[in-house]
This record gives sequence, structure tokens and C-alpha cells, in this order.
Amino acid sequence: MRLAVLGMGNVLRRDDGFGPTVARRLLSRWAFPDDVAVEDVGTPGLDLVSRLVGVDVVVAVDAVEGGGPAGALTTWRWHEMPAAPPGEPRVTAHEADLRDALAAATLHGEAPREAYLVGAVAHDTGDGVGLTSRVDAALEPACRAVLSILASHGVRATARDGADDDGAWWHRRAAAG
Repeated sequence: MRLAVLGMGNVLRRDDGFGPTVARRLLSRWAFPDDVAVEDVGTPGLDLVSRLVGVDVVVAVDAVEGGGPAGALTTWRWHEMPAAPPGEPRVTAHEADLRDALAAATLHGEAPREAYLVGAVAHDTGDGVGLTSRVDAALEPACRAVLSILASHGVRATARDGADDDGAWWHRRAAAG
């Protein structure tokens, strides 16, 4: 079975960098079996469909709008995932969302058997580097949620000794700025 954890978002838009930050934290603190891909995919747009092909289970991690106070963490299964807000037309390929990508993969007969979205409610998605404190506080719970989903599919990640620095340039910049 092939599994993928996809950290989605733009690290130059404050809390929108939640998904990539979770992916980097997971990679720095845990070792995963070869059949598990953990990636910071940024804002993949329609390229997201190609990342779903050949994957049995996908866990996407992203900042979300609404659904509670800033930093609130929720996990949705595929058909429970919130759709993009109505009334806001998508005008670029960067605006395709996970539901769109899953639907496209389904049309091609190549969708994952299961898909999850681990989302933290964003507080600030304006220009800037670094998560707000409320969303930053959701990082560890999000990592635990991802690890729990993987464990429910038989994946056992191995903790790395003393690994705290994920090496992300945007963390160094946020700390300096």
C-alpha cells in the first residue's frame, strides 16, 4: 500500500504555511517506511492530481477558513471535506483544491481509496513569513493526528533522536524578523 502526506500551502502567506510546516516537522522528527511519502507540496494547483495517482491513502494538511477559532484543528474524510467558499471564482490553476483534485483523479479511475484533510483554522493569511501563535500551537496536535491516521493504516513511524530543527528557511527568517 502506498500512502502520501501532503503539506499544502504558501509559506509566504503567514498561516497558509501550516501544511508545509507540518510536513517539515514530521520529516525532521520521524522516519517513515519507504511506501510513505511525506512532502511539502506548496500550492500545487492542478499538479495535485498527479500526486494522487498511484496512492492508496492520502493525508493532506492545510490551513482552512472558518469552522472554529483560529488554530482549531479538525480532521475530515474525503466526502466530509469543506468545499471552497462559494461566490469566489477560481481564475488560476493554483486555485484547484483537494476536492477538485480527488474528483479529477476519480474521473481517471486513479483516486486514492481513502483521503483525509487535517486542517487548522487560519488567523492571518496576509503577506508575511511565520505562523501566528494560535496556528503554531496546532502544529503538534496536527502531527499527532497525521501519525494516528497513518497508524490506523498499519504505518509505524520511528522517532528520530533529538531532531528539532526542520531546516525550513522560513522558520529562520520568521525568528530573525
